[in-house]
Amino acid sequence: MKRNYLTLTLLLICCSYIPSSPLAAAPRNGEITIAFILPFNSAKVYIADMSQSKFYFPEETQIAAEFLQGAMLAIDSLKENGLDARILVFDCGNDSVTIARVLQKPALRNADLIFAPFNGYALKAVAQFGLKEQIPVISPLSVSIQDTLPNPFLILANASMNTHVKVMYDYLQKQALLHRSLMLYQKKPADLALVSELKNYVAEKKGGGKSIVKFIELTDSSKTTYWKLKDSLFRTDVNHIFIPSTNEPFVRAMLKQLYNLKDDYRFAVYGMPMWSSFSLIPQQHFDSLNVTISESFWLDKSTPEAEWFKTKYRDQYEADPSAFSVRGFDEALYFISRVTENDSLILHMSQAAPAKQLATVYDYRTSSPDNTASYLDNHTVILLQRKDGRWIPVEE
Repeated sequence: MKRNYLTLTLLLICCSYIPSSPLAAAPRNGEITIAFILPFNSAKVYIADMSQSKFYFPEETQIAAEFLQGAMLAIDSLKENGLDARILVFDCGNDSVTIARVLQKPALRNADLIFAPFNGYALKAVAQFGLKEQIPVISPLSVSIQDTLPNPFLILANASMNTHVKVMYDYLQKQALLHRSLMLYQKKPADLALVSELKNYVAEKKGGGKSIVKFIELTDSSKTTYWKLKDSLFRTDVNHIFIPSTNEPFVRAMLKQLYNLKDDYRFAVYGMPMWSSFSLIPQQHFDSLNVTISESFWLDKSTPEAEWFKTKYRDQYEADPSAFSVRGFDEALYFISRVTENDSLILHMSQAAPAKQLATVYDYRTSSPDNTASYLDNHTVILLQRKDGRWIPVEE
């Protein structure tokens, strides 16, 4: 494995040095407690002979370790400026028994802030724990939370999928109002939920007297044949194609069809978060179809701040930072700073001006800190276009 310090971190986890023990001394007056409950999945890690590369680290384990490493750099930086903190790190595992055991730890009830598992049952369990104990819980990577109770203590570090859909529609409306527009999606719960949110948003705009984009809807890759799609296109104008889906095989099938038509038709394609991480889609499909996607995160690597972070990370871990390392740094720096500065993190966030970190702008001003909200979500969405093999911000 390339990352020596990542390997060391994972070894410590697997040897049980981290999951249930604080990394700092016992609490003192003025000290805050920060907990990380992350999916290290130590039970799935296999290590036979590191020198012979006989080992296995699940992808989620590596992501959790990289996120924590970035967060610890932020904490070190805050400590240099006077932060007095006790840090707890736990492995949430991948089953209900493990997360239930973690949430029984007495130290957690005294936490001032919890960074939760990335998704699934463990995230829901930690969110419910935070509501019960009135502890702010950060969802580090998720863009949607399903079936949660109203929970003003749950905070999404990213914009929710609903927010992404609305921002993308607003942008598409500026580009495509007088042009042929198609919407391609699957008749599956995830896609249908996004389409429903979009249609509700469009209905609000129409009810307010605003002009709206009228979509031709084509559904299901098994039914959206090459000829059916082709028959819906204009030859003499740009065809604006919105694909509100995060299902990679479906997106790949749709982009392949459009790519095969690109010599005879002009396209502008609009997609969703996660597209930038898709690995099954040929890069030339993105490059040739004028693709625009939305993200909550984008790092300009040319800035002095980004260069500083890369240097600090290399010095500390002897490796280049990943996107998850940057996210860990940004989230820890922003949320821990707010905890130390304010008695009520939730109330402060809904009133504070947007705050820019390395790769993320945190803006919760339109979130409602009341007891009916399912969660607070970051309302910053960055639109990225594919140019010269890279995703870069849209110039509006």
